[in-house]
Amino acid sequence: MDFQNRKYQTMYDCVAPGYGIAERLYRWVSRKPDYRPEYLRELEMVPGARVFEVSGANLPYLRPDIEFFGLDLSWGMLCRCRHKSEALATQRTTVPARSRAASVLRRIFF
Repeated sequence: MDFQNRKYQTMYDCVAPGYGIAERLYRWVSRKPDYRPEYLRELEMVPGARVFEVSGANLPYLRPDIEFFGLDLSWGMLCRCRHKSEALATQRTTVPARSRAASVLRRIFF
C-alpha cells in the first residue's frame, strides 16, 4: 500500500467511531435535506438481492431482506458498517476476511 492510501486508511480508522455523529451534525448545521430515502425507494430490489454498500449510511433505508456487502480501505469504517447493520437487526453485512479484503482492494485501487 502506498503512502497516500495508508494515510487515508489511518485517518478513517481514527474517525470511524464518531463518523455518524459528525455526519448528522453536518446535515443539521447545513440544513441540507437528505434525499437518500427517495432515491433508494426508486430502486427495484427484490428479496434476496445483493447490495454493494460503501458507507453504511443507506442501511436504514434499504429492504431488510437483501444481502449487504461492504468494501472500504479502512477497517474502522467496515466495522462501523457492520455495527450499524447489527444495530438495525439486519445482520446481513458481509465483511471479507482481512487478507481477502486487502487483495480485493489492491485489485480495485492499485
